[in-house]
Amino acid sequence: MPPAPAPGNPKPKPPPSSSADWIETETGNKVSRRAQLHGTQHITLGGRCVISPLVTIRGDLVRSAPAAAAPPPSDASKPPTTARKPAAPPTSVSLGKYTILCDSVLLRPPSRHSREKGSLVHHPLLIGSHT
Repeated sequence: MPPAPAPGNPKPKPPPSSSADWIETETGNKVSRRAQLHGTQHITLGGRCVISPLVTIRGDLVRSAPAAAAPPPSDASKPPTTARKPAAPPTSVSLGKYTILCDSVLLRPPSRHSREKGSLVHHPLLIGSHT
């Protein structure tokens, strides 16, 4: 058991963290500048998430998209179809609202060995809210 502080000496406070050590997003997420985020376009934060220093999130490990089939030959008699919106990049790591990641956490999407491809296939990692 640690010794009690002397009556005249208050408990020492941790050093204050400056706002330069953290990035705050519009949705209230706080991300430490010392955190390592790989593949940020594949990472989704739900809102009010806290990502502490020394956290590593591997968003670069994404399931590869299947090869798109060739479009059928166009027929001049048919009217052109409406253009589709470009697909959003696949999400490999998704965090819910009010999620706190403490120091030295490594988040990496789960993977499985594929017999057809002969390589690792990564699946999305979903973490719920209030965790």
